Amino acid sequence: MNLHQEILEFAASKVTFSTNNLLDHFHKKYTRAYVLRFVKDLILQKKLVKSGSTRSAKYALTQNRHSLSDQTIKKYILKGLKEHEVLEELKSKLLFLSEVPEHLQSIFAYAFSEMLNNAIDHSQSKNVSISVEKEGKTIRFVVDDYGIGVFKNIMEKRKLKSQLEAIQDLMKGKVTTMPQAHSGEGIFFTSKVADLFILESDQHQLRIDNLIDDIFVKELNPKKNGTRVIFEISTDHK
Repeated sequence: MNLHQEILEFAASKVTFSTNNLLDHFHKKYTRAYVLRFVKDLILQKKLVKSGSTRSAKYALTQNRHSLSDQTIKKYILKGLKEHEVLEELKSKLLFLSEVPEHLQSIFAYAFSEMLNNAIDHSQSKNVSISVEKEGKTIRFVVDDYGIGVFKNIMEKRKLKSQLEAIQDLMKGKVTTMPQAHSGEGIFFTSKVADLFILESDQHQLRIDNLIDDIFVKELNPKKNGTRVIFEISTDHK
């Protein structure tokens, strides 16, 4: 059996794998450069797909790419969490994030980083749940925390009379409850680059549908403790 076939048999037993996984499987009897030469051949033959770059790269069988890597759901402790580290982890697990056009990769990275950063800096939550998935042509992420709630936080910090006033202020694009830590424009600009942007907190849902150029505010029942952000964008997005 040649090394190409051995790598494919190893790949068939894994969801994804790294170069180090291969080296360990072969008991380090081959050099990294030698193994990578065969892996690159298999990628060119479209038998393997690659996600990520350099030493963080992950590989998977081509026929398994969508069934095995189109969704991830995970909970994180917010204390000490770094949004760029979570983003790199997602890229290593979800192959489609590296396969969409470059402008979509940039939009996703910006929007996701801004929304996770908001949870880290503002939510006062201990944990955050994150899900990312691709369904048809739609890429969706959800950032869900269990803290004070974005509308309540803005209302209290800016001494407003209601959460509806907080929503109005938020949509002006210059609101922040921590000026020294964040520009306050993250939600505003993230909502503009999405196809669909939903913000849920306490008794209200703010829904911004850019495909029909409209904004909706409705009451939530039951109410949402903390803040949930839902971001959707199509792979056809220009």
